[in-house]
Amino acid sequence: MTYNVRNIAIALVLAGIAAFLVIMYTGNVQKQAHNSQQTTTVLVATADIPAGTTVADAISGGQIQTHQVVQQDVIVGALTDEKSLNSSYVTKQDLYSGQQVTASMFAPSDETRLVTQIKQNYRAMQIGLTPDELLGGTIQAGDHVDMVGTYTVHPSNGDPDYDVSRIIVRDVQVLKAPDVNTTTGQLAANTTTPSITVAVPDTVVPKITFTLHGGDGALWFVLRPANGSQDGPITLATVQSVIFEGLNARQIIQAFSSKGTGH
Repeated sequence: MTYNVRNIAIALVLAGIAAFLVIMYTGNVQKQAHNSQQTTTVLVATADIPAGTTVADAISGGQIQTHQVVQQDVIVGALTDEKSLNSSYVTKQDLYSGQQVTASMFAPSDETRLVTQIKQNYRAMQIGLTPDELLGGTIQAGDHVDMVGTYTVHPSNGDPDYDVSRIIVRDVQVLKAPDVNTTTGQLAANTTTPSITVAVPDTVVPKITFTLHGGDGALWFVLRPANGSQDGPITLATVQSVIFEGLNARQIIQAFSSKGTGH
């Protein structure tokens, strides 16, 4: 083999190796570029969320949703679906729109200061009632309730007393509920005088205190659905409405008759 032929052969081999390396490098670059554009699903705050907001409220209000995020932008601990969160937990800090959500951003409401869970004209109010009246053993922090007041009216004209009842406030958030025995589901043995802490508008506070301490009043809590709750029309329950609603004239006359029989 002549000197020139040998040099040409060596040059061709080196050129082949260089071309191979270029192809490998280009392929790796393209692969890295492709991987950097791959996305994954994570939970993201779609709006600013104040500290103390319950997970249930944030999810139902659309403030926490799943979004596709470029893989390389996913933060450590980012959650991938709403089921990863306990609906009764609350935000420990303010969350901001676009922020990825991690479990460390939430905590049980009883571990979070109540002052962080109320905003604007809302007030935290602790109410002590019987277990039945406050749904003891059923209600949990993060639930929403309606509050029903029942009153005895004493007419000033000497007419007989009569009772009335109505819902005095709707959609009240429970901030703290009585302790429950996790085994039996009943109120804890040390809960001798159960109480509940709720967040209510300041305009409702006098209604609640009047119902509890204004004389012949009673207060009851009723649990609202976790999702899709709706409100019916405002009604006032009286003896007449409870007994006579839906009855025809004959049945009403029958109720006032001395015998009260169906004959």
